[in-house]
Amino acid sequence: MCGHRFLLYFSVLFWILHHYAYASSENRDNMHLYKQIKCPTCVAQSVGDSNSIASTQIREYIDERIALGVSDEIVIAEIQQFYGQSIVLGSGDKAAFIFAIGMLLGILFLLIRTKLFGVVK
Repeated sequence: MCGHRFLLYFSVLFWILHHYAYASSENRDNMHLYKQIKCPTCVAQSVGDSNSIASTQIREYIDERIALGVSDEIVIAEIQQFYGQSIVLGSGDKAAFIFAIGMLLGILFLLIRTKLFGVVK
């Protein structure tokens, strides 16, 4: 029973972190674009996840271009033209990946605990 409670707490923690990351940006309307563009100065972060100067400037650029009525595809193409093709993240939800890794780590923890200390009651 204790292991199930740990897994539940672990899952809730990742869910809260996931939603906090989405709420932390100044403009949630363009978050789908922020999540597609890599932070040029960070490791493994999108411009939506990073608070670096470069990411802030890219978010401001995206907001300005979208406010002018430029399509998402054109904005991404313009950013790629300046930073290169590798600036765009692959498809897939980073938060879902982190959540899945968290779940796997929780299950692994339960399995190790069961092997070391016997059956969890």
